[in-house]
Amino acid sequence: MKSLGLSLDHIRDLQGKNSVQMMNDLIDVQGKIDNKINELNKIQSVIMKKVVETSELKVEPHQPVVFKRPKTTFWCSRQAVSCTEEEIAELFGEFYQQLDKLALMDGNQSGYLTDLPNLDSKAYPDASFRVIKESTTNNSGKAMPKIEKPSGDYAVIKVENSTTGVCQGLDELKSFCSKNKIIVTADMWQMNTNSVLTNRGGSEYLWLEFQIVSESNVKSY
Repeated sequence: MKSLGLSLDHIRDLQGKNSVQMMNDLIDVQGKIDNKINELNKIQSVIMKKVVETSELKVEPHQPVVFKRPKTTFWCSRQAVSCTEEEIAELFGEFYQQLDKLALMDGNQSGYLTDLPNLDSKAYPDASFRVIKESTTNNSGKAMPKIEKPSGDYAVIKVENSTTGVCQGLDELKSFCSKNKIIVTADMWQMNTNSVLTNRGGSEYLWLEFQIVSESNVKSY
């Protein structure tokens, strides 16, 4: 409480109040904590944008690499049953109608979370997925589910935003992981490289990102 700007006298007063009075003051303290968290989330978002911009300059399409990624929290849609064009369009429209009207243009990270064990390109067209959007902006007043992308090393590849491009990238990333004895999770974070969304509800290029659970000595960017 002292770190939030409360004086020692105020803190002592809280300890001496009855439960109702204490509850009201603690709710005010919780509001201050939420404001601090929001400020830090905004700072984290700015840092992540710079990280993505730097990554964009370093990596050519279809060049597998290992990147460090920070923890990021996303709003998420319901889970769709397949990656067909129709399913993507329907879920994308439904999701962004639930968010704030400006969320589509706020420049924060967005993309899809796809369930894809073993980097299996053949399973990609029928894989289930969710639309995701970094959760720093939502003034719609609607309750939305969230999902967390853990911090850590990720096996990453930049690909064209098409089924062919994604499948080719998956095969290349799988070969890279096999060669370097890298084991990854089944979650594919399919992230837009920028906020200019052109087709399939995404940017012209995508990052395909799989969190690494064990690896040999591979350089991380």
